[in-house]
Amino acid sequence: MPQVDHEEAAVPARTSPTEVGQQSLETLLLVEDEPAFRELLREGLEANGYKVLVGENGVDALHVAERHPGPICLLVTDVIMPQMSGPELAKRLKEARPEIQVLYMSGYTDDKLGDLAQPDSELALMQKPFYIGELVRKIRERLQLQSR
Repeated sequence: MPQVDHEEAAVPARTSPTEVGQQSLETLLLVEDEPAFRELLREGLEANGYKVLVGENGVDALHVAERHPGPICLLVTDVIMPQMSGPELAKRLKEARPEIQVLYMSGYTDDKLGDLAQPDSELALMQKPFYIGELVRKIRERLQLQSR
């Protein structure tokens, strides 16, 4: 199990708009199997202007996405979870929502992550622990890719 310092990982402090760009109302789907960390991330993302849908695992996230009538701009998901991995979840979500962008998170080392950890990969990966400001900046990058 990866070690994550929850105190440092996601402090739900608001990041200034000048640091990360304009605040937004985009909808994100956050999938994290560790409840305390999931709640910290949700609070931090909402404090930065995002609408956050939450899934406890991949199966739950698919149900949440199916019930959500509007667009979901970005999937923010842990890589390794029980029941369904982050990459499998992303693959299944993209079948129904091809426009969705994906941002992976992991506390595991590169050797456990395979292609996700390759520097030349087009896949976006946040290595845990991280600060909420770093996550918000990475989300903005992914959403800007979508608008091109």
